[in-house]
Order: sequence, then structure tokens, then C-alpha cells
Amino acid sequence: MTERATAPSRLPDSARLTWIFSIAASLLIVIAGVLTPAAALAAPASDTHRGWSNPRALELAKEAIEAKKEGNTQLCVEKDQASLQLEDHPYVKLHLASCLSGTGKLVEALNKAKDALGAGIRNGDEDLQRSAQARVTELLPRIAHVKLLLPKVSAGIKVTFDGIPVRQALFKQRIAVDPGDHVIDAERDNKGDHELFKDRITLAEGDEKTIEIVLKPTNATASEIECLQNATSYDEKLACVERKSSKPNVKVGLEASGYTDSTNVHVFSPAINAAVTSPTAGWNVGAS
Repeated sequence: MTERATAPSRLPDSARLTWIFSIAASLLIVIAGVLTPAAALAAPASDTHRGWSNPRALELAKEAIEAKKEGNTQLCVEKDQASLQLEDHPYVKLHLASCLSGTGKLVEALNKAKDALGAGIRNGDEDLQRSAQARVTELLPRIAHVKLLLPKVSAGIKVTFDGIPVRQALFKQRIAVDPGDHVIDAERDNKGDHELFKDRITLAEGDEKTIEIVLKPTNATASEIECLQNATSYDEKLACVERKSSKPNVKVGLEASGYTDSTNVHVFSPAINAAVTSPTAGWNVGAS
């Protein structure tokens, strides 16, 4: 005897609702299975903005990653830089910042991280923004800074930091530098004397240092050198090497006067006056 399936109409109300919901759920599963693959194929990749247009640039970036994993940060820097020459990619800049940090080039690393952060903001890439911001935050307190203290009259002074010329716009400003050993040189020609300055400093991470630039004549006397050694302030050091010219100051002037009277008599009276002053001996002579 064959048993017939119970028709839904003969089921109790609660059982009938359960049966209807089970059929509906089965249909939804089937529909989802058909539509999901098509939607997945049609939807753009979520990280298309990370794509590459230059295969060689991508290959170099991968080699940089492997170099960093192996602890070769210098090779990592070289590979990332080569990749960026072929394609300007923000994620490579961020990775380069990490490698530069490993070689002690913190200022350059900070600049690359800031570039990556800017790209993340422009592209709306939240992952890049978070990673770049974390790198910037990590680097900022590690950067060392120097400030150059120069004489009030700094015209003609040329300053180099590790052999790189320092623009006058940066004089007396706080300058970001890498930790480590540095050499500061300065020179100028002043009143016939060639003046020089040289200093060597070592900075730790986060250090702040003021460099007092005291230009010393190449023919400094023993008394000037002794004065510098005993000076306790920057102004005192400047006073030690401040030289007044020994050459006399000569000033010459020309004056003229004239008049015409009612009888058409014309009179012209030129005059010359001169003064010679010695700034060192304290004498002066005038004549007219």
C-alpha cells in the first residue's frame, strides 16, 4: 500500500506556515547561488586603485619586499627607488619609508611617508591612510633638529651642512636632520679678512642643538684665540674676533656757491673739504 504525502491544505496552521517558509528559504538559496557568481564577476575589485601599469615596477617592488625580509635594508631602498622611477606608486613610497628608516635616513623616510599619506587622502584609500599615518607618527619624534646661530650681520656668510649648502632662508630656523655625525662649515670675506668656522656634532634621535657660528679670521692672533677660549656667551665670542679696519677712513666733499647782483656780476665760489680718520689710533685730520 502506497502512502500518499500529506497535502499542505490538510496540515495544521502552524505546520503549514513552517512548510511555506522552508520552501521560500530553499528558493532564496537557489537564486543566490545563481546570481552571486555573476555579481562577483561584474563587481570591480575593491583595490583597483592599488593596481600597477608597469610590470617591471611591480617586480622591483616585490624584490624590495624580499630584501627587507632578509634584513638588507639598503638593497630594499635601491629596489623601491628603481620601482618608483618606472611608476609612481604610493604603496612603494610607504614601503620605501620603512627601508629608509632602517638605514637611518629618517628625514627622507618621513617625506616619503607624508607623500603616501597625501595619496591615501586623495584616493580615499583608508588602508593606506592608516598605515602612512602610523609611519609618520612613529618617525616624527625620532627626527633630530639643529638651529644655526649667526652674527646679526650675516650677509656674505656661506654655510654648508655635511657639504650641502644651507639656504639663507633657513638661517636661524629649526632644521630637521638625521641622527648621527655631522659637519658644519661656514666662511665669508669680511673687511679684507677670510673668516672660517667648522664644527663636528653627533646627534641622537630626537636631539635638539643650537650651533653657534663664530667666524674666525684665518690669521687669528693668540690673544683672539685665548679670548674665544675664555668667552662664556655667544656675544662674547663674537666680540673676540670682531676686527676694526686699520685703514684710515677718507672722506672728501665738494661744495659750491654763487650769486648774481643787479649789475650782472656773476660770482662762483667752489670749495673742497676733506677729512681723514684713523679708527684704531683715534686721530682725525680735516681741511677745506
